Amino acid sequence: MNLLAVIVLLNGCGGSSSSSTEQPTAPSPVSSPSPTPVATVSVEAHFIKGPVNGATCNLYDFSGGDKGTLLASAITTEQGLADFGTNITATDWGLIECSGGRYVDEFTERSSTIDTPMMRTLLQMNGAQGAQFSSVVTPLTEIAVTLTLNDSNSFNTSFPTYSQHVAVAFGIAEGVDISNDNPIDLLNNIISDDSFEAQYGYALALFSYLQQQDANSQWTQVLATDLQNQLQNGEAVFSESIRGVLGEATDHYLSFGSLINSALQGVNIRRAVMQRGQFVSPEDDTPIKTFSIIKPLNEIRQELAAYITSNNLNPVPAAPQVTDEMFLLGQALAFDKILSGNRDTSCMSCHHPLLASGDARALSLGTGGQGLGQSRAGGHVIARHAQPLFNLDLFSNMFWDGRVELVNEDQFRTPAGNQLTAEMAKVFLAKQETDGFTGYGVVSAQALFPVADAHEMRGVGQDNELSQLNPDAFSEIWQRLMNRLGEIDEYITLFEAAYPNTKFSEMTFAHAANAIAAFEIRGFDFRNNRWQAVISDVADNGVFDNHELMDENTTRGAHFFFETGCVNCHKGSVMSDFDFHSLAFAQYGPGKGNGVSGMEDFGRENITQNSQDRAKFRTAPLFNVDLTAPYAHLGQFNSLWSHIQTYSIPERFWINLYTGYDRIVGGFVHDPVFNDEVSVSERALLMTFPMPSFDGNNYGFIRTLDYIEAKLEQAIADPGRLTLEEGKRMGDGELGLHRDILVPFMEAQTDEGARDLSHLIPRTVPSGLEVERRINR
Repeated sequence: MNLLAVIVLLNGCGGSSSSSTEQPTAPSPVSSPSPTPVATVSVEAHFIKGPVNGATCNLYDFSGGDKGTLLASAITTEQGLADFGTNITATDWGLIECSGGRYVDEFTERSSTIDTPMMRTLLQMNGAQGAQFSSVVTPLTEIAVTLTLNDSNSFNTSFPTYSQHVAVAFGIAEGVDISNDNPIDLLNNIISDDSFEAQYGYALALFSYLQQQDANSQWTQVLATDLQNQLQNGEAVFSESIRGVLGEATDHYLSFGSLINSALQGVNIRRAVMQRGQFVSPEDDTPIKTFSIIKPLNEIRQELAAYITSNNLNPVPAAPQVTDEMFLLGQALAFDKILSGNRDTSCMSCHHPLLASGDARALSLGTGGQGLGQSRAGGHVIARHAQPLFNLDLFSNMFWDGRVELVNEDQFRTPAGNQLTAEMAKVFLAKQETDGFTGYGVVSAQALFPVADAHEMRGVGQDNELSQLNPDAFSEIWQRLMNRLGEIDEYITLFEAAYPNTKFSEMTFAHAANAIAAFEIRGFDFRNNRWQAVISDVADNGVFDNHELMDENTTRGAHFFFETGCVNCHKGSVMSDFDFHSLAFAQYGPGKGNGVSGMEDFGRENITQNSQDRAKFRTAPLFNVDLTAPYAHLGQFNSLWSHIQTYSIPERFWINLYTGYDRIVGGFVHDPVFNDEVSVSERALLMTFPMPSFDGNNYGFIRTLDYIEAKLEQAIADPGRLTLEEGKRMGDGELGLHRDILVPFMEAQTDEGARDLSHLIPRTVPSGLEVERRINR
C-alpha cells in the first residue's frame, strides 16, 4: 500500500519532516540563535513508500530555520535504508530530504514506474558525543511542519503542538507522538486494536487513498490549510467537507482490511478513528466491480449454464454397488482396533462418522492415542492431515501425494511394489458378474497402508509382533494381521459371507482392504448436493431451469468460481483435477524427513523423485467441504473462509501473515496467524518438534526467511496458479462481497444427509475391543 512514509531511525528522540513536492518557505524563527556544535552523532533513515530503493537522501543543517550546510548523503537500499554514517556534526535542527528511487507496493507486490517525489523530515539533533535520535516522517508530519512554518513561533514551541493537533484531527488517540512513534501498515501486520501503530497506520492508509484518487492534488497542503483554518476558528478537527472525504476513505480502506484474518480488528479501529476524528460516513454508492455480483441474475444463470456445458460437466455417476455382507465385514474391520499393532487404534479413529469422516484436527494422533477429535490425547503425531472419505469411488489416486494409483487397467503403483501381488490386484479389480464380488480399485489399495505405518497403526519398536517387522515388510505385516483375524470365528464367517466362493484360508489382506473400501464407499456415499443437481439440470437441456436449486448468492458464487479461475485445479464435476500443486503454506509437525532440518515434507517429489514436484499436494475434491474443517494438507486453516482467502492476493502476503514476517522491517516481528488457525492444545503438541526458526526459539512451525522464499518460489512456478488477472478478480478490494457469494457456493457442495453419520457406528466388533462411539468434550 502506498503510504508515502519515510521512517527516520535515529534511535532516540523527536523530529519531523515534509512529504510535499513543493517546499514551503520557512519564516525567520523568533528567538532561535544558531547553536555551537557540541558533538558528533549517528544518523540513518528509512525512506518508505513501499520501501524506496535507489533514492538519494541528503541531511542538512537547519539550525537557523533555513536549509544550510549539507552534512551527509546516502542512497537507499532495497529496504529503503539510508545510512548517513556515525560522524555527523550535532546541530540544533537537521533536515533530511529524500527523492527519486522506486518502491515496491507491499500489498500488490508491484513496483512503481516513476520516481518517488521528495519527502522531508525535521529533527532535533543536539546531544552528547555519540548520541542517537529517532524521528519519523509521514504525510501527517508534513502537515504539522507546514503549520509550524506558517506560524510565528519557533520550532521548539510550535512543532510538537501542531503534531498533536494533526494526530487528533486524524482520529489517532491522544498522546501518540506522530513525529516520534513509528507507524505500522495495518495491512501487513496483525496488531492489537488499541495500539498506536494500528491507528497511525490507518491514518496513513487514509492519506494514501486520497493520493490514489487524485494524484495531482497536493493533499498535504490542502489538509494543512484546512486544519489551520479550523484551528483559527477554535476547532481541533478538519472541516466537514474534509471529514466527509476521510469518511469515504475509511470505507475503502476497510475493504482491504477484510483481506486479513483480523477483519474484526479493522472494524474496531475504523470505529475508534471515525469517532475521534468525527469523520462523516459516506453514502454507500461505491460502484462494484465484480461481474458475478453486478450482472443481472438471468445473465449469470445463462453464463453459468454455458460454463457447465463448455466444461463438459455431467452429474457424477452413482457409487458402485456394495452387498450387505461386504458392507458389514468392512464396517467391522474399519472400527476394530485389532488391525493396529497395539490394538488401540482403528481406521475410524481418524475418520470418524461423528466428525464428518475426519478427526477435526490439523494433524491426527495415531497409535497410542485415546479419544476422538480435539479431545484425543497421546499417540504419535501423523505428518499430514486426515482427509475425508466422501465419495472415494470417484478418486483416481489416493493420499495427499498420490502414492497409490492405477497406472493402467490392471496395474497399481503403490509403496509396496511387487509385494502387492497380481493375485491381490485381482481382488481390487474383481467384477460381481464374473468373480462373485466387486473390487473397489485404488480405494481398496489405499486401505493396505495405514495398517503398515508405524505411527498410524502398526506401532513402534518392540511394542508388538507387527512393530518388530521391517517397515517395508508389507507382505509379512499383512499376513500377521490375517492371522489375528483368523483367530476369531466371527470374522471367518463375515469374510466367507462377503466372498462366497473363497475360503478364509485362501484369502489375503487384500480381501480385508477391499471390504474396508466397500464400507467407505457405501457408508460415505453423499454426493446428492445442490451443485450436482444444477449440473444435472443443465445437462438435461443446456439451460439452468430450476432456480430453486440455488439462491441468488449461491448462483453468483458458482459463476464467480468459474470466472476467477478456481476451476484451474478444482475441475470437473468432482471438482478436482487429481493433480498436484504447490501453495505457499507453512510447515509444522513431524514432516517427512525432507530438507536440511528433516522437518519438511516434499510431497509428490517423495513419490516421483522429480524435484519439479517438490511440495506439491493433490487438489482436494469439495464434497461436503463445509463439514470437513480444518483444511489443506496439514490442516493449516481452521475455517473454510480463511483457506479461500489464501488464493485472493499474492502468495507472499499470506505466508508472511501466517508466519508473522514483515518485509518492511525485515524480520519476524508480529504474532503469526498460525496461533489463530491451530488450536491451543495442538500448538502445544507441535511445539515438541524441533522446528527451525530465525532466532533458535521453537514456535511450533518452520519460521525462517529461507523457508518462506522457497515456498514462494515453488508456488509461483506452479502451472495451476491463478493468473495475475484472475488474482485481481479474487479480492481486488471486494473480498467481503466475494465471501458473501463463495461461501454459500461451497455450502452448496453439501449433501444434507452427511450432517449426521452416527448410524454408521456399530455397537460392537468381533474382537470385543472397544468401539469409539462418542466424543468427550
